[in-house]
Amino acid sequence: MKNTFTILEIQQLQKEEEHLSHLVDEFNESLLAEPSEDAISTILAYSKALSVRPSKGIEFIEFLNN
Repeated sequence: MKNTFTILEIQQLQKEEEHLSHLVDEFNESLLAEPSEDAISTILAYSKALSVRPSKGIEFIEFLNN
């Protein structure tokens, strides 16, 4: 097994790494664009737990969740 790479191999690996990084970014953005009901419920539960007083943000999330 060789321990060195040619310049072309390194460039190909960099392209593949950039492509995978782009796919990860797209996947993460899709999760943010369409959060699951569980994610919304969890965010709402934490927001309520951390709130001392009612919040318009919490009311808005509850409205969207229903």
